[in-house]
Amino acid sequence: MRPWTVAGKIKHPNGEYTITYAARGCITFIEARRRLIPHANGEGGWLHTSYVIIRPDGSEKEYMRLRDAQRAVEEEENHA
Repeated sequence: MRPWTVAGKIKHPNGEYTITYAARGCITFIEARRRLIPHANGEGGWLHTSYVIIRPDGSEKEYMRLRDAQRAVEEEENHA
């Protein structure tokens, strides 16, 4: 696996954030998106993180684990 580094971070006051990961030589990058999901009763919420690969054409695919997203990008890059 290639080494992935943090290329950018955006934090929001409600606890949400977006972290962008990049690897040298890859044209596709990964965003870790932590979002506030409201509770059904409308009081408070919980934070959910998903990992989205963003391709150069703008298409996206979501994964539940960073490792799975990294593998998907590397497989795509190796077969391109």
